[in-house]
Amino acid sequence: MNGQNLSTNDNGSSYVSIIGSSISLICFFAPWVGCSGKTISGADMGGDTWLIFVSSAISLAAYIFFKSSKTLSKAKPIILISSLLGLGFLLYKYFKFESSEFHDALEIKWGSIATLVGFGLSLLGVSFLKDEQTNLKAADKNDILFCPHCGSKYSVKQAGEYCEDCGKKI
Repeated sequence: MNGQNLSTNDNGSSYVSIIGSSISLICFFAPWVGCSGKTISGADMGGDTWLIFVSSAISLAAYIFFKSSKTLSKAKPIILISSLLGLGFLLYKYFKFESSEFHDALEIKWGSIATLVGFGLSLLGVSFLKDEQTNLKAADKNDILFCPHCGSKYSVKQAGEYCEDCGKKI
């Protein structure tokens, strides 16, 4: 069988986006800013800072929804836009913090940095999102496919979820 494997997401790289979104979501509740031994999380800041949480939640929900329907590539624009929005707003808050009069009294904590890293991972992971396809191998350009288990020949239009000859999932 001289063909290419059409299976996608085999090496786990499709999970980079969901890991990044999860990190951003969880670290929203971690310490973001500290002062005199006390810390404040993104959730404690409240107000428009919740946009960061919502953008992480949208990315996570999009991944889960489209992964369950095996159309993960459709999550790309949603994850991309929501992650860029969250990342952009987080950076806006950071630069606003840096230019404030309280800059010297406050200290950036690990939660805000981890949230930033989470958004970065989520954006990086978008490049790995592909639809799940059958585990068949293409023999040539005539849309002829072979079962990877027993080698039975199928046309692309005939191929079902299970091989008619060996009964294994294809």
